[in-house]
Amino acid sequence: MDSLPLPLPDVPATLNSIGGLHPYAQVAAVLALGAVLAIWIWSRRPLPGPSMETFKLVIAGMHEQTRATIQLSENVERVIEQNAEILKRLPVSTLDRVGAQ
Repeated sequence: MDSLPLPLPDVPATLNSIGGLHPYAQVAAVLALGAVLAIWIWSRRPLPGPSMETFKLVIAGMHEQTRATIQLSENVERVIEQNAEILKRLPVSTLDRVGAQ
């Protein structure tokens, strides 16, 4: 109860205030307080957790990400091999000039 953002109202004082009202106003006030209490209880209900379908979607997304990462690493490896072949064909003097820059 200490973590509530607002202090709780004084219930006896509230009931005394309602008791001094016209009978129809008393009924309206009690209904309004009941509605506020119902909304407060409803807002405090535990929220449902993720369903099994959500877990399946997450796992499927992770598998797709894994496949994409594997494909990317294969492409990077292919580019590295192509660059190595290109470097083998270059004359040594060209490599010296590139390294000096």
